[in-house]
Amino acid sequence: MGMKRTMNYRTTLSHCPLAIFTLLAALPRLGTAVIAAGTIFSRCASTFIAGRMIWLIVLCSFLLFTSGTPQAAITYVNSLGTANAKGASSTTTTFTVGATGASVGNNVIISFVAGFSAGEELTVPTCADTKGNTYTTNIDFYQAAAATRTTICSSRLTAALSTGDVITVTHASQPARALSVNVFSGLAAASVLDKTAGAFGSSTSASSGLTATTTQADELVFGAVGVRGPLSETYTKGATYTALARDGTTGSSATGNRTINPEYKIVSTTGTYAADGTLGTSTDWIAVVATYKAAAVTTTLGNGTDPGNTSLTPGGAATNAGAFSFQTSSGTDTITAATVTLAAGTSGGLSLVEITNVAGTTVYGSVTNPASDTPAIALTTNITATTTLTEYRIRVTPSTHANMPAPAGSSYAVTARVSAWTGTNTQAGSDTAGTTVTIDNLSPGNVTASTATAGNAQVALSWTNPADADLHSIIVLRRATSAVADVPVEGATYTVGNTIGTATVACVVASPGTSCADTGLTNGTAYNYKIFTRDSNGNYSATGVVPAGSPATPNLCPGNVVTTTADTGAGS
Repeated sequence: MGMKRTMNYRTTLSHCPLAIFTLLAALPRLGTAVIAAGTIFSRCASTFIAGRMIWLIVLCSFLLFTSGTPQAAITYVNSLGTANAKGASSTTTTFTVGATGASVGNNVIISFVAGFSAGEELTVPTCADTKGNTYTTNIDFYQAAAATRTTICSSRLTAALSTGDVITVTHASQPARALSVNVFSGLAAASVLDKTAGAFGSSTSASSGLTATTTQADELVFGAVGVRGPLSETYTKGATYTALARDGTTGSSATGNRTINPEYKIVSTTGTYAADGTLGTSTDWIAVVATYKAAAVTTTLGNGTDPGNTSLTPGGAATNAGAFSFQTSSGTDTITAATVTLAAGTSGGLSLVEITNVAGTTVYGSVTNPASDTPAIALTTNITATTTLTEYRIRVTPSTHANMPAPAGSSYAVTARVSAWTGTNTQAGSDTAGTTVTIDNLSPGNVTASTATAGNAQVALSWTNPADADLHSIIVLRRATSAVADVPVEGATYTVGNTIGTATVACVVASPGTSCADTGLTNGTAYNYKIFTRDSNGNYSATGVVPAGSPATPNLCPGNVVTTTADTGAGS
């Protein structure tokens, strides 16, 4: 009796619809397979379809690609055990977890074999457990003539399985069935199933047939060969596979029994894979294979132990402005570049941004005179991230006074964090800026209420200081006969008698002083003055102030006041 059978290899279908349509149109309808969560797909059991499938794979394989993302190590954890049942028909087969359980995040894979009666072909087995984990039927394949099906279902555990928990496979009412439950780690948390294939026959050589090409290099290949026969009949795993715990029924006629033979291998290259094995007795078999993707290796960026806030002068020492960390979920990652995000508008106050180790002895990369607040730093010494959380530092060096903006300048509240990086792994996490490094290039305020009063061979000067907390000193410049046009050089320190252009330093008064006397002057000469303030970071007031009474002309008679105006040059 012919029955409709359709086969869908999902990646192949998405890339080669015309080829698949042509192939399916030519296939005889000889049986039914249910693959990938209960969807019915058509597949021929004859050599004719096998040839067509090979042709299809060759035709479309160039359209498939492999992932370049590093994958975690897949590990076989343990067997939870096996179960079988025979006798009275039942719609469930149960397995009770023993002393060896399974942890959250592991994947439980159940391989199952059962007979069925006419009309039950489309009843796809499903799996569940008493902890509420969600199971997916990955592949279900059957042969009507042999009244036998083989099924694989799996779950990524969100609740651990422990002693006494029960796994249940629900299926058509049948007397003979068997299952094996195995646990793996290192598989993808989502979209874990990649490729499947299934086939049946009656011989001593069982094979599922080839899957389509896998989509990534590192995968688990899990095979199961369900046999219409007792457990006592031997089974030899495929040459490249590792055998898992098998189980089956015994007694009565051989064809009234069912045995499950699971096996697995872990691969590291993309390819097409088949589950295979050799039976000790020629009999009906149904072989299936499912491939599962390894989890991507993740590199996580995190906050480090940020240093305390600090203040710097222009041209000050290199100082740590931030801390961050890297850690991988498995293996290593090579970090070749990183982007540092600075507080808005603060890059103009920096001459150097570096990424270093905690001790500051290794500089992984740097950028000089950053042109933006998001400098990209190529690492000349790569950072190797490992499974051990490791911290690093962002170090900044202020620009010198000469390279800072002209007075009045600015105060830069620099924060720094890593906002992006270049590596090979999947990326997670973030870094936040926890430190503020203040670079003070802001000019102090001017003096007020300043005066210049001439005396005998001297001029007395007085003023009121600005309220700047970091006021350091007051510098008075003098120039004979012409107005003072020069300004102090940012960051410079002066003493009385120094010259600045055409001007001479007449007074240097430490804060909080508010007056000075410019002595040793020539009576009858008009002297022009300008008063500047200096803060503790070497910043000078932007404009300076000409005191009232400037220019002032010393005279021989202390009781006389000689005033010279800038407009007429006349005195009295």
